[in-house]
Amino acid sequence: MQRKSDDKHVNSTDEIIWNKIKSGDEAAFMQVYDANYKHLYLFGFSICQDPDLVKDQIHDLFCEIWDKRERLSTVYNIKSYLFTCVKRKIIKHIKLPLNPIITQEGIEPSIEDIIIAGQTEDLNAAKLANAFKSLSPSQRQIMLLKYYEGLSYEEIASQLNNKPRTVYNQVHDALKRLRASLKILF
Repeated sequence: MQRKSDDKHVNSTDEIIWNKIKSGDEAAFMQVYDANYKHLYLFGFSICQDPDLVKDQIHDLFCEIWDKRERLSTVYNIKSYLFTCVKRKIIKHIKLPLNPIITQEGIEPSIEDIIIAGQTEDLNAAKLANAFKSLSPSQRQIMLLKYYEGLSYEEIASQLNNKPRTVYNQVHDALKRLRASLKILF
């Protein structure tokens, strides 16, 4: 029962901070930026291993938030909102590059190459989703908290009323199981 009130408190605090940003409070904006940049970068880098692209997408996101602050909808969980936005921006940029893609030979890939690459990515995502289903419900929850929400072992342990070592072991076992499942699929 206590967790629900804690979540409500976190959400109401996030809502207050978000409303301050919407009203032009630069200190609140910088507080959100400073508190989340490192986590967003690590999360973004797990999606795309291009540090400059990840930094650019995070920077663009915060510029968009500030520029459009008066028109933003209410956000109850800032961290989740930012993670979702960064993920979408990176994926959109990878799939629909703003600059032409040039190969080592200096030739832009054909539309067929781009379609095949997209289909391969979709197929790999489906294989990963199937492998993810092989995990236990607790392993799936921990993996989502670790890799989607970007929480530390200690934060996950606190949220799930577990010990950090238990969470670490669960992540280790889940990764082992995913590797084994994906090895068979590929």
